[in-house]
Amino acid sequence: MEYNTTGFSSLATYARDIHWKRRSARQFFSAVTLTLATVYALIAPTWISAMTGYQATAIPLIMLQNGIYVSFSDIANCDWVVQDGDRVGLDQNTCVQHGTNLATSLQNYLQNYVDYNYEQWTANAEAANISSTFTSPNGQEHNLAAPLLNITRNSFENSDNAVFYQGRSLTNSFLMEHGMCAPQETYRWGFSLILLFLFLTTTFFTSLLLYGIWLHSYWRKTEVDNDCVVGSLRAAVTVASSIRGELGSQTEGMSNRELRKATSARQAGVRLRSKGDIKLLRLNSEAVVPTTCGSRPTSSRNSSSHGRSVSEKTVP
Repeated sequence: MEYNTTGFSSLATYARDIHWKRRSARQFFSAVTLTLATVYALIAPTWISAMTGYQATAIPLIMLQNGIYVSFSDIANCDWVVQDGDRVGLDQNTCVQHGTNLATSLQNYLQNYVDYNYEQWTANAEAANISSTFTSPNGQEHNLAAPLLNITRNSFENSDNAVFYQGRSLTNSFLMEHGMCAPQETYRWGFSLILLFLFLTTTFFTSLLLYGIWLHSYWRKTEVDNDCVVGSLRAAVTVASSIRGELGSQTEGMSNRELRKATSARQAGVRLRSKGDIKLLRLNSEAVVPTTCGSRPTSSRNSSSHGRSVSEKTVP
């Protein structure tokens, strides 16, 4: 015999228990808790799947005019442009990025030959008609005849030349027109924080409800002459134990049909036992078994119980 304690059939059984009349607060709490716990068990897998997800990763690319795709990480911000860089061993219109050694050399050079502090320099440095000395990052000195190096600082607020690639200026409009995101084979996996918070909160309160059911069953089992059975799984264990006691150990290898036939063949039926071996029910091919605890009038079908059952589950 098979029993499903967290299926739709058991959910219907627990839900029907809520509507029974003349039930106490404990009976109502047991029925509601079992119903909510079953609903939680049924929707938990779908809930977990819904709150997790993944998205494909992508890298930004720029397609140059020759059809070559370049990663955005290979494009440097253009903070300064040395327009006559060939005078100091650089290319013309060399792009210099802030924080590099070359940027430090330019900073020192400008501070030596420009009237105001470099940190306050926000406009183009006019080429003065004087000789100068430029020290490269490797320590090499370049004695330059007049004029000074023609160095332009890129003002991102007013200039369209934002980045450079291999000495070529790329305008913002060019980036917007030729930029794209290329998908990769990897993906990024993560949780929805809101759904995760709700799931953990629901799990916490469901655990408290189940713990309350466990405490209720623990306290009730110490009472004398108690036939309290909480849940269809507990009822199934009770039925299986009684059948094994009545029919013997051969029931372990019997099929469902053989068990029905064996119980129907007994004129007196199979007695459902409690700890004190009190005769509660007679199980024939169909019987009823308590699934929650409390006080309710005894069922008239296949029952000779004097116990305190509030709901009963049909045992196939």
